[in-house]
Amino acid sequence: MLQIEIRQATSEDAKLITDLIRCMVTEMALYGGHAVNDSPEVWSSMAELVKTNSRRKDYIYLIARLRSPVQTTVGFAAQI
Repeated sequence: MLQIEIRQATSEDAKLITDLIRCMVTEMALYGGHAVNDSPEVWSSMAELVKTNSRRKDYIYLIARLRSPVQTTVGFAAQI
């Protein structure tokens, strides 16, 4: 049986969340979505936004991790 751990993200998870967003929009582009902007400045700015939002009381990020011999992040969610 799969065991998934869900926890609230912190500002320390900003890069992880940004990487997951980048993977998501890259995948969407493969199916007709908009082209992904690969500019490092864009993704650095996104990471800063995630970091800032994660410190707000009215914004929550959740991280989902598969618990196995090697923990693997499998997703995230945001609530505003």
